[in-house]
Amino acid sequence: MKKRTEKRLALIWCVLVICAAVIGLMVGHGWASFNGYLKADTQTNVTIGPVLSVSDGFTPVVTLTLGSADEAEIIKHAGTAVTDISGLTMAAIGSADGYYYLTLTAAVLDTEGRLTVLINDDSLILPVRQDFMVQNANVYDSLHAAATTDYLQTDLLQIGGVTQSATDLKDFADDSYDPATDSVKLVLTTTTNTDMRGTNSAALASVLGAAVGASISADLAAVKAETVLILSDSSELQNDWKNAGRLDAILDIIAADTTTDIPTTITAVKADTALILSDSSEIQGDLKDGGRLDTIFDSILTDTGTTLDDLVDDLEGRLTAARAGYLDELAAANIPADLDAVLLDTGTTLQTSLDSLTNSAGEPGQGAPPASAPLVDKIAYLYKFSRNLIYTTASRINIYNDAGAVVDHKSTISDDGVTFKREEFVTGP
Repeated sequence: MKKRTEKRLALIWCVLVICAAVIGLMVGHGWASFNGYLKADTQTNVTIGPVLSVSDGFTPVVTLTLGSADEAEIIKHAGTAVTDISGLTMAAIGSADGYYYLTLTAAVLDTEGRLTVLINDDSLILPVRQDFMVQNANVYDSLHAAATTDYLQTDLLQIGGVTQSATDLKDFADDSYDPATDSVKLVLTTTTNTDMRGTNSAALASVLGAAVGASISADLAAVKAETVLILSDSSELQNDWKNAGRLDAILDIIAADTTTDIPTTITAVKADTALILSDSSEIQGDLKDGGRLDTIFDSILTDTGTTLDDLVDDLEGRLTAARAGYLDELAAANIPADLDAVLLDTGTTLQTSLDSLTNSAGEPGQGAPPASAPLVDKIAYLYKFSRNLIYTTASRINIYNDAGAVVDHKSTISDDGVTFKREEFVTGP
Protein backbone atom coordinates (compact mmCIF):
# COMPACT_ATOMS: atom_id res chain seq x y z
CA MET A 1 0.00 0.00 0.00
CA LYS A 2 2.81 2.39 0.93
CA LYS A 3 4.71 1.72 -2.29
CA ARG A 4 1.56 2.26 -4.33
CA THR A 5 1.02 5.66 -2.65
CA GLU A 6 4.62 6.70 -3.32
CA LYS A 7 4.26 5.81 -6.99
CA ARG A 8 1.07 7.86 -7.24
CA LEU A 9 2.72 10.86 -5.59
CA ALA A 10 5.72 10.61 -7.94
CA LEU A 11 3.36 10.44 -10.94
CA ILE A 12 1.40 13.48 -9.72
CA TRP A 13 4.69 15.39 -9.21
CA CYS A 14 5.81 14.63 -12.80
CA VAL A 15 2.43 15.78 -14.17
CA LEU A 16 2.67 19.05 -12.18
CA VAL A 17 6.22 19.72 -13.46
CA ILE A 18 5.16 19.08 -17.06
CA CYS A 19 2.09 21.33 -16.68
CA ALA A 20 4.23 24.10 -15.21
CA ALA A 21 6.64 23.91 -18.12
CA VAL A 22 3.80 23.95 -20.67
CA ILE A 23 2.14 26.92 -18.97
CA GLY A 24 5.49 28.74 -18.94
CA LEU A 25 5.89 28.15 -22.65
CA MET A 26 2.33 29.27 -23.41
CA VAL A 27 2.45 32.38 -21.28
CA GLY A 28 5.98 33.61 -21.91
CA HIS A 29 7.13 32.07 -25.12
CA GLY A 30 5.38 29.53 -27.32
CA TRP A 31 2.24 31.69 -27.70
CA ALA A 32 3.50 35.23 -27.17
CA SER A 33 0.96 38.01 -26.61
CA PHE A 34 0.55 41.07 -28.81
CA ASN A 35 3.21 43.66 -27.82
CA GLY A 36 2.04 46.88 -29.45
CA TYR A 37 2.10 49.04 -32.57
CA LEU A 38 5.21 50.26 -34.43
CA LYS A 39 5.63 53.14 -36.90
CA ALA A 40 6.65 51.99 -40.37
CA ASP A 41 10.08 53.00 -41.71
CA THR A 42 11.03 54.57 -38.34
CA GLN A 43 13.67 53.22 -35.95
CA THR A 44 12.42 52.44 -32.46
CA ASN A 45 13.22 50.44 -29.29
CA VAL A 46 10.94 47.56 -28.20
CA THR A 47 10.92 45.48 -25.01
CA ILE A 48 11.77 41.78 -25.30
CA GLY A 49 11.02 39.35 -22.42
CA PRO A 50 10.75 37.67 -20.14
CA VAL A 51 13.80 35.65 -21.23
CA LEU A 52 13.89 32.52 -19.02
CA SER A 53 16.46 29.82 -18.42
CA VAL A 54 16.05 26.56 -20.33
CA SER A 55 17.18 24.61 -17.27
CA ASP A 56 14.21 25.38 -15.00
CA GLY A 57 11.85 27.55 -17.08
CA PHE A 58 11.57 30.41 -14.57
CA THR A 59 15.03 31.88 -13.78
CA PRO A 60 15.57 35.19 -15.68
CA VAL A 61 18.53 35.22 -18.10
CA VAL A 62 20.55 38.44 -18.28
CA THR A 63 23.44 37.28 -20.54
CA LEU A 64 21.63 36.73 -23.84
CA THR A 65 23.18 38.36 -26.95
CA LEU A 66 21.82 38.29 -30.49
CA GLY A 67 25.24 37.56 -31.97
CA SER A 68 25.72 34.37 -29.97
CA ALA A 69 22.12 33.10 -30.12
CA ASP A 70 21.28 30.07 -32.29
CA GLU A 71 18.53 32.08 -33.99
CA ALA A 72 17.76 35.82 -34.07
CA GLU A 73 15.32 36.74 -36.81
CA ILE A 74 12.02 38.35 -37.73
CA ILE A 75 9.12 37.30 -39.94
CA LYS A 76 7.40 40.18 -41.74
CA HIS A 77 3.71 40.31 -42.59
CA ALA A 78 2.68 37.58 -45.03
CA GLY A 79 6.35 36.59 -45.30
CA THR A 80 7.51 33.08 -46.08
CA ALA A 81 11.16 33.65 -45.15
CA VAL A 82 12.95 35.03 -42.11
CA THR A 83 15.14 38.14 -41.90
CA ASP A 84 18.29 37.89 -39.76
CA ILE A 85 18.57 40.47 -36.96
CA SER A 86 21.69 39.17 -35.21
CA GLY A 87 23.47 42.40 -36.13
CA LEU A 88 20.91 44.66 -34.39
CA THR A 89 21.45 46.19 -30.95
CA MET A 90 19.90 44.43 -27.95
CA ALA A 91 20.87 45.11 -24.32
CA ALA A 92 19.64 43.87 -20.98
CA ILE A 93 17.56 46.26 -18.87
CA GLY A 94 19.49 46.53 -15.62
CA SER A 95 16.54 47.03 -13.29
CA ALA A 96 14.37 44.32 -14.91
CA ASP A 97 16.07 40.91 -15.00
CA GLY A 98 15.11 38.85 -18.02
CA TYR A 99 13.99 41.87 -20.07
CA TYR A 100 15.90 43.50 -22.91
CA TYR A 101 15.42 46.46 -25.22
CA LEU A 102 15.84 45.70 -28.92
CA THR A 103 16.51 48.46 -31.45
CA LEU A 104 14.49 47.79 -34.61
CA THR A 105 15.90 49.84 -37.48
CA ALA A 106 13.86 51.53 -40.22
CA ALA A 107 15.11 48.90 -42.67
CA VAL A 108 13.39 46.02 -40.83
CA LEU A 109 10.18 48.06 -40.35
CA ASP A 110 9.59 48.51 -44.08
CA THR A 111 6.49 46.28 -44.29
CA GLU A 112 3.13 47.19 -42.75
CA GLY A 113 1.28 44.42 -40.90
CA ARG A 114 2.25 41.76 -38.34
CA LEU A 115 5.92 41.53 -37.36
CA THR A 116 7.13 38.51 -35.36
CA VAL A 117 10.45 38.54 -33.45
CA LEU A 118 12.01 35.10 -32.85
CA ILE A 119 15.04 34.47 -30.60
CA ASN A 120 16.31 31.02 -29.60
CA ASP A 121 19.41 29.65 -27.89
CA ASP A 122 18.89 25.95 -27.14
CA SER A 123 21.55 25.74 -24.42
CA LEU A 124 20.59 28.97 -22.62
CA ILE A 125 16.95 30.06 -22.88
CA LEU A 126 13.45 28.98 -23.69
CA PRO A 127 12.32 30.09 -27.17
CA VAL A 128 11.25 33.78 -27.28
CA ARG A 129 8.51 35.00 -29.60
CA GLN A 130 6.94 38.46 -29.59
CA ASP A 131 4.46 39.94 -32.09
CA PHE A 132 4.04 43.57 -33.12
CA MET A 133 1.86 45.43 -35.62
CA VAL A 134 3.63 47.80 -38.05
CA GLN A 135 1.39 50.73 -39.06
CA ASN A 136 1.62 53.31 -41.82
CA ALA A 137 3.21 56.54 -40.52
CA ASN A 138 0.03 58.60 -40.98
CA VAL A 139 -2.09 56.03 -39.16
CA TYR A 140 0.45 55.64 -36.34
CA ASP A 141 0.88 59.40 -35.78
CA SER A 142 -2.87 60.07 -35.89
CA LEU A 143 -3.46 57.40 -33.21
CA HIS A 144 -0.39 57.60 -30.97
CA ALA A 145 1.38 60.98 -31.47
CA ALA A 146 0.70 64.07 -29.37
CA ALA A 147 -2.58 65.89 -29.96
CA THR A 148 -2.71 67.94 -33.21
CA THR A 149 0.56 66.34 -34.37
CA ASP A 150 -1.12 64.50 -37.24
CA TYR A 151 -4.59 63.63 -38.48
CA LEU A 152 -5.85 60.44 -40.12
CA GLN A 153 -5.98 60.89 -43.89
CA THR A 154 -9.40 60.00 -45.33
CA ASP A 155 -10.42 60.22 -48.98
CA LEU A 156 -14.09 60.17 -50.11
CA LEU A 157 -14.50 57.58 -52.86
CA GLN A 158 -18.19 56.66 -52.60
CA ILE A 159 -21.41 58.10 -51.21
CA GLY A 160 -24.28 55.68 -50.72
CA GLY A 161 -22.32 53.04 -52.61
CA VAL A 162 -21.97 55.33 -55.68
CA THR A 163 -18.44 56.16 -56.87
CA GLN A 164 -17.78 59.91 -56.88
CA SER A 165 -15.44 61.89 -59.18
CA ALA A 166 -12.94 64.44 -57.89
CA THR A 167 -14.88 67.43 -59.24
CA ASP A 168 -18.53 66.38 -59.36
CA LEU A 169 -20.61 65.32 -56.35
CA LYS A 170 -23.93 66.07 -58.02
CA ASP A 171 -25.27 62.58 -57.21
CA PHE A 172 -24.92 63.44 -53.53
CA ALA A 173 -26.96 66.63 -53.92
CA ASP A 174 -29.63 65.55 -56.40
CA ASP A 175 -29.71 62.71 -58.91
CA SER A 176 -31.55 64.98 -61.38
CA TYR A 177 -29.16 67.91 -61.01
CA ASP A 178 -26.85 68.47 -64.00
CA PRO A 179 -24.30 71.29 -63.53
CA ALA A 180 -23.90 71.59 -67.31
CA THR A 181 -27.51 72.66 -67.88
CA ASP A 182 -29.07 73.52 -64.52
CA SER A 183 -28.64 76.80 -62.69
CA VAL A 184 -29.21 77.91 -59.10
CA LYS A 185 -31.89 80.49 -58.43
CA LEU A 186 -30.54 83.20 -56.14
CA VAL A 187 -33.48 85.71 -56.06
CA LEU A 188 -37.12 84.93 -56.71
CA THR A 189 -38.74 88.31 -55.98
CA THR A 190 -37.67 91.92 -55.34
CA THR A 191 -39.45 94.97 -53.95
CA THR A 192 -39.58 98.39 -55.54
CA ASN A 193 -36.93 100.84 -54.28
CA THR A 194 -38.12 104.43 -54.24
CA ASP A 195 -35.15 105.89 -52.36
CA MET A 196 -32.90 106.42 -55.40
CA ARG A 197 -33.45 106.22 -59.13
CA GLY A 198 -30.94 106.76 -61.92
CA THR A 199 -33.30 109.27 -63.60
CA ASN A 200 -33.67 111.44 -60.51
CA SER A 201 -30.86 113.93 -61.11
CA ALA A 202 -31.78 116.02 -58.09
CA ALA A 203 -31.43 113.04 -55.79
CA LEU A 204 -28.13 112.12 -57.41
CA ALA A 205 -26.83 115.64 -57.01
CA SER A 206 -27.77 115.64 -53.32
CA VAL A 207 -25.65 112.54 -52.83
CA LEU A 208 -22.76 113.05 -55.30
CA GLY A 209 -22.52 116.85 -55.15
CA ALA A 210 -22.39 119.32 -58.03
CA ALA A 211 -20.67 118.30 -61.27
CA VAL A 212 -17.08 119.49 -61.79
CA GLY A 213 -17.49 119.56 -65.57
CA ALA A 214 -20.50 120.13 -67.71
CA SER A 215 -22.39 117.31 -65.98
CA ILE A 216 -21.95 114.30 -63.73
CA SER A 217 -21.98 112.05 -66.80
CA ALA A 218 -19.19 114.18 -68.31
CA ASP A 219 -17.21 113.81 -65.08
CA LEU A 220 -17.68 110.03 -65.19
CA ALA A 221 -16.54 109.95 -68.82
CA ALA A 222 -13.41 111.93 -67.93
CA VAL A 223 -12.64 109.59 -65.02
CA LYS A 224 -13.19 106.62 -67.32
CA ALA A 225 -10.76 108.06 -69.89
CA GLU A 226 -8.13 108.65 -67.20
CA THR A 227 -8.71 105.13 -65.90
CA VAL A 228 -8.02 103.74 -69.37
CA LEU A 229 -4.69 105.63 -69.45
CA ILE A 230 -3.82 104.41 -65.95
CA LEU A 231 -4.60 100.82 -66.91
CA SER A 232 -2.46 101.20 -70.03
CA ASP A 233 0.46 102.54 -68.02
CA SER A 234 0.07 99.92 -65.31
CA SER A 235 -0.09 97.17 -67.95
CA GLU A 236 3.14 98.47 -69.42
CA LEU A 237 4.73 98.55 -65.96
CA GLN A 238 3.52 95.04 -65.25
CA ASN A 239 5.14 93.82 -68.46
CA ASP A 240 8.34 95.65 -67.52
CA TRP A 241 8.38 94.10 -64.04
CA LYS A 242 7.53 90.54 -65.01
CA ASN A 243 10.31 88.02 -65.44
CA ALA A 244 12.55 89.01 -68.41
CA GLY A 245 10.73 92.35 -68.75
CA ARG A 246 12.63 95.63 -69.26
CA LEU A 247 12.93 96.67 -65.62
CA ASP A 248 13.44 93.09 -64.47
CA ALA A 249 16.29 92.68 -66.98
CA ILE A 250 17.87 95.95 -65.79
CA LEU A 251 17.64 94.86 -62.16
CA ASP A 252 19.13 91.46 -63.04
CA ILE A 253 22.09 93.22 -64.69
CA ILE A 254 22.56 95.51 -61.65
CA ALA A 255 22.36 92.55 -59.28
CA ALA A 256 24.88 90.60 -61.37
CA ASP A 257 27.28 93.57 -61.58
CA THR A 258 27.06 94.36 -57.88
CA THR A 259 26.71 90.72 -56.74
CA THR A 260 23.89 91.81 -54.43
CA ASP A 261 20.44 90.56 -53.58
CA ILE A 262 18.30 93.63 -54.34
CA PRO A 263 15.31 92.72 -52.09
CA THR A 264 17.69 92.03 -49.22
CA THR A 265 19.54 95.28 -49.91
CA ILE A 266 16.26 97.23 -50.06
CA THR A 267 15.20 95.73 -46.74
CA ALA A 268 18.53 96.69 -45.20
CA VAL A 269 18.28 100.23 -46.66
CA LYS A 270 14.75 100.60 -45.28
CA ALA A 271 15.96 99.57 -41.84
CA ASP A 272 18.89 102.00 -42.03
CA THR A 273 16.57 104.73 -43.32
CA ALA A 274 14.26 104.22 -40.36
CA LEU A 275 17.23 104.62 -38.01
CA ILE A 276 18.39 107.74 -39.91
CA LEU A 277 14.91 109.28 -39.73
CA SER A 278 14.77 108.53 -36.02
CA ASP A 279 18.18 110.14 -35.47
CA SER A 280 17.41 113.12 -37.71
CA SER A 281 14.12 113.71 -35.92
CA GLU A 282 15.99 113.71 -32.64
CA ILE A 283 18.60 116.14 -34.04
CA GLN A 284 15.90 118.43 -35.43
CA GLY A 285 14.32 118.54 -32.01
CA ASP A 286 17.70 119.36 -30.45
CA LEU A 287 18.43 122.16 -32.95
CA LYS A 288 15.08 123.89 -32.89
CA ASP A 289 14.68 126.98 -30.75
CA GLY A 290 14.77 125.87 -27.14
CA GLY A 291 16.11 122.38 -28.01
CA ARG A 292 19.08 120.69 -26.28
CA LEU A 293 21.79 121.76 -28.75
CA ASP A 294 20.25 125.21 -29.22
CA THR A 295 20.34 125.67 -25.44
CA ILE A 296 23.97 124.51 -25.32
CA PHE A 297 24.95 126.91 -28.13
CA ASP A 298 23.21 129.77 -26.38
CA SER A 299 25.09 128.94 -23.17
CA ILE A 300 28.43 128.83 -25.04
CA LEU A 301 27.78 132.15 -26.73
CA THR A 302 26.77 133.65 -23.42
CA ASP A 303 29.90 132.30 -21.67
CA THR A 304 32.28 133.43 -24.43
CA GLY A 305 30.54 136.73 -25.07
CA THR A 306 30.45 136.04 -28.82
CA THR A 307 27.96 135.41 -31.56
CA LEU A 308 28.18 133.00 -34.47
CA ASP A 309 28.34 135.92 -36.93
CA ASP A 310 31.41 137.30 -35.13
CA LEU A 311 33.07 133.88 -35.24
CA VAL A 312 32.40 133.49 -38.96
CA ASP A 313 33.79 136.95 -39.67
CA ASP A 314 36.89 136.09 -37.63
CA LEU A 315 37.42 132.84 -39.60
CA GLU A 316 37.05 134.69 -42.90
CA GLY A 317 39.74 137.17 -41.75
CA ARG A 318 42.12 134.38 -40.75
CA LEU A 319 41.65 132.40 -43.98
CA THR A 320 44.52 133.81 -46.00
CA ALA A 321 45.26 132.86 -49.61
CA ALA A 322 48.01 130.45 -48.47
CA ARG A 323 45.69 128.68 -46.10
CA ALA A 324 43.01 128.50 -48.77
CA GLY A 325 45.57 126.75 -50.99
CA TYR A 326 45.97 124.03 -48.36
CA LEU A 327 42.25 123.39 -48.51
CA ASP A 328 42.38 123.23 -52.31
CA GLU A 329 44.96 120.43 -52.03
CA LEU A 330 42.25 118.36 -50.31
CA ALA A 331 40.02 118.62 -53.36
CA ALA A 332 38.79 115.26 -54.74
CA ALA A 333 40.71 115.75 -57.99
CA ASN A 334 44.06 115.97 -56.14
CA ILE A 335 43.67 113.00 -53.77
CA PRO A 336 44.15 110.21 -56.40
CA ALA A 337 47.33 111.88 -57.68
CA ASP A 338 48.70 112.21 -54.15
CA LEU A 339 47.95 108.55 -53.43
CA ASP A 340 49.61 107.48 -56.69
CA ALA A 341 52.72 109.43 -55.69
CA VAL A 342 52.82 107.69 -52.29
CA LEU A 343 52.44 104.26 -53.88
CA LEU A 344 55.14 105.09 -56.44
CA ASP A 345 57.54 106.12 -53.69
CA THR A 346 56.91 102.89 -51.76
CA GLY A 347 57.12 100.68 -54.86
CA THR A 348 53.64 99.18 -54.30
CA THR A 349 50.17 99.36 -55.71
CA LEU A 350 46.93 98.71 -53.90
CA GLN A 351 45.95 96.06 -56.44
CA THR A 352 49.24 94.20 -56.02
CA SER A 353 48.84 94.26 -52.24
CA LEU A 354 45.26 93.04 -52.50
CA ASP A 355 46.25 90.29 -54.96
CA SER A 356 48.87 89.00 -52.52
CA LEU A 357 46.05 88.46 -50.00
CA THR A 358 43.46 86.92 -52.34
CA ASN A 359 45.48 84.90 -54.88
CA SER A 360 45.70 81.15 -54.39
CA ALA A 361 49.00 79.91 -52.96
CA GLY A 362 50.47 76.54 -52.08
CA GLU A 363 51.04 75.38 -48.51
CA PRO A 364 54.35 76.11 -46.69
CA GLY A 365 57.03 73.53 -47.39
CA GLN A 366 58.92 71.27 -45.02
CA GLY A 367 60.86 73.11 -42.30
CA ALA A 368 60.57 74.77 -38.93
CA PRO A 369 57.99 77.60 -38.89
CA PRO A 370 59.99 80.86 -38.51
CA ALA A 371 59.57 83.01 -35.42
CA SER A 372 59.14 86.11 -37.60
CA ALA A 373 57.20 85.78 -40.84
CA PRO A 374 54.73 87.82 -42.91
CA LEU A 375 51.12 87.63 -41.79
CA VAL A 376 50.14 85.76 -44.97
CA ASP A 377 52.72 83.03 -44.22
CA LYS A 378 51.56 82.72 -40.62
CA ILE A 379 47.96 82.24 -41.82
CA ALA A 380 49.20 79.64 -44.31
CA TYR A 381 50.85 77.63 -41.49
CA LEU A 382 47.61 77.76 -39.46
CA TYR A 383 45.59 76.57 -42.47
CA LYS A 384 48.08 73.73 -43.13
CA PHE A 385 48.00 72.61 -39.47
CA SER A 386 44.17 72.57 -39.45
CA ARG A 387 43.76 70.82 -42.82
CA ASN A 388 46.53 68.24 -43.30
CA LEU A 389 46.96 64.78 -41.82
CA ILE A 390 48.22 64.78 -38.18
CA TYR A 391 49.51 61.75 -36.30
CA THR A 392 50.03 62.00 -32.53
CA THR A 393 51.98 59.42 -30.55
CA ALA A 394 52.85 59.35 -26.84
CA SER A 395 55.93 61.45 -27.52
CA ARG A 396 55.45 63.34 -30.78
CA ILE A 397 53.05 65.25 -33.05
CA ASN A 398 53.66 64.81 -36.81
CA ILE A 399 52.23 67.23 -39.41
CA TYR A 400 52.19 65.69 -42.88
CA ASN A 401 52.34 67.33 -46.32
CA ASP A 402 49.27 67.66 -48.57
CA ALA A 403 49.75 64.15 -49.97
CA GLY A 404 49.89 62.69 -46.44
CA ALA A 405 53.13 60.85 -47.20
CA VAL A 406 55.94 62.97 -45.71
CA VAL A 407 56.27 64.57 -42.25
CA ASP A 408 56.88 68.29 -42.88
CA HIS A 409 56.86 69.44 -39.22
CA LYS A 410 57.09 67.69 -35.86
CA SER A 411 56.95 68.53 -32.17
CA THR A 412 58.02 66.61 -29.08
CA ILE A 413 55.32 66.17 -26.39
CA SER A 414 55.35 64.80 -22.84
CA ASP A 415 52.86 64.24 -20.03
CA ASP A 416 53.88 63.36 -16.44
CA GLY A 417 50.28 63.04 -15.26
CA VAL A 418 50.23 66.62 -14.00
CA THR A 419 51.57 68.78 -16.82
CA PHE A 420 51.23 68.32 -20.57
CA LYS A 421 54.08 69.93 -22.55
CA ARG A 422 54.50 70.52 -26.29
CA GLU A 423 57.83 71.77 -27.70
CA GLU A 424 58.18 74.11 -30.67
CA PHE A 425 57.55 72.60 -34.10
CA VAL A 426 60.75 71.80 -35.99
CA THR A 427 61.40 70.49 -39.48
CA GLY A 428 60.47 66.91 -40.43
CA PRO A 429 60.69 64.16 -41.23
